[in-house]
Amino acid sequence: MEFKINEEPGDLKDRGIKLVESYHQEIAPKVQPIAIETRWEVKLNENEVLLNGKIDLITDKQEIRESKTVWSKTPSNIRPGDARQLVFYLTACPDYHG
Repeated sequence: MEFKINEEPGDLKDRGIKLVESYHQEIAPKVQPIAIETRWEVKLNENEVLLNGKIDLITDKQEIRESKTVWSKTPSNIRPGDARQLVFYLTACPDYHG
């Protein structure tokens, strides 16, 4: 959500509350976390270049959930930095998908 100059703060707050309620009713019951804030590290080559990061959430279905990229509804809407981050996750955690 983004605050626009001609918007009333109260209207934005009301929309935010509706989004949170909708998330808790529709999305949250379907997501069963098995790990949160999971740190990972991968050695990229023999020069010991390390790639590391943190995964927001791993579900019981072995899915990686990244909160900063969930608002991208299609692959074409994913920002280049987010796409790179998702490739890093795949490299670090090949047994998971998302």
